Amino acid sequence: MKLNEYIWTKLQETWPIDGIPTEERIEKWIVEWYRSEFNEVGCDGDVPKPRMPPSWLADWRVYELD
Repeated sequence: MKLNEYIWTKLQETWPIDGIPTEERIEKWIVEWYRSEFNEVGCDGDVPKPRMPPSWLADWRVYELD
């Protein structure tokens, strides 16, 4: 799924109940999306945990998702 489709889906799930999402919440969605999309086999074999996004896309260190 493309990132914009993922964010659009999340907005539809949360709007208007939760109001306008914060920048932090959208960044968390980006981290969730990235980890769900980039979890395939790496050059050294299977990836034990889903990959984290590059820092220019989202500051995932703040969230440290499992």
